[in-house]
Amino acid sequence: VMETGRYVGRIARMAGIPPNELFIDTFYALPMPATPLYGYGQLQGVLGTSIEDEEEYLFFVSDKIAHKEHHIDLTGRSKRSVLFWDFLMRYESMREFYKNPSEKYEENKLKYCSSFIAENNMSLKKKLMRFLWEPITVINERLYPNPLVTHIPRSLLYISIRFLLHAEYMMHILARPFLEKLFGDKGEEFASIIDFKAKIKLCPSPTEIDSLRKINKRIRDSRSPPETLTEKNRLILNLGR
Repeated sequence: VMETGRYVGRIARMAGIPPNELFIDTFYALPMPATPLYGYGQLQGVLGTSIEDEEEYLFFVSDKIAHKEHHIDLTGRSKRSVLFWDFLMRYESMREFYKNPSEKYEENKLKYCSSFIAENNMSLKKKLMRFLWEPITVINERLYPNPLVTHIPRSLLYISIRFLLHAEYMMHILARPFLEKLFGDKGEEFASIIDFKAKIKLCPSPTEIDSLRKINKRIRDSRSPPETLTEKNRLILNLGR
């Protein structure tokens, strides 16, 4: 994640534009059928071991975008780390960019340094509702474009933000019974995501670094072959044949 952030920072330097002006977003891979990622999730029991569990997962991802609130973690990393990944990328891109800004940026420095306080077109009510729902996320969105933040030591800044984002996530879990009343249809969507992800089994941390196809094959070879016709058909589908 940090390497990606530094790469974005170098690209931004070449363009002479701060990374936050490039409109770069972070996408989280969603395991889809017939992909190695999906097969790995199934073999680890994260995506369900029955037809019913698999069907529920497919319904869940059928209308979801690759955003971190929909993320199904298969890395075995802590929730605290995963929640911080997109902001880690952004903060690192800004550090890399401001480490040695280009001449083109210096010519427009005043314009870009003030751009991080620009307002979007969201209504005041929606801004307030969003801030009440995810205050730490909103604060980070306003904080990371500020060039002054790049001078804060990583250990101090990153550890603090990581814990605060996790606290925000736990707040969402605790607020589950009140979501539908507070946020209407949007609250119902949040509640359904929380309910579904509560059923997801935690994925063990990978013990090896290799192609997912090879890892999946080794896991399958170490287990008993499928016995029923349904299990055989599911294996064929997951292999993409």
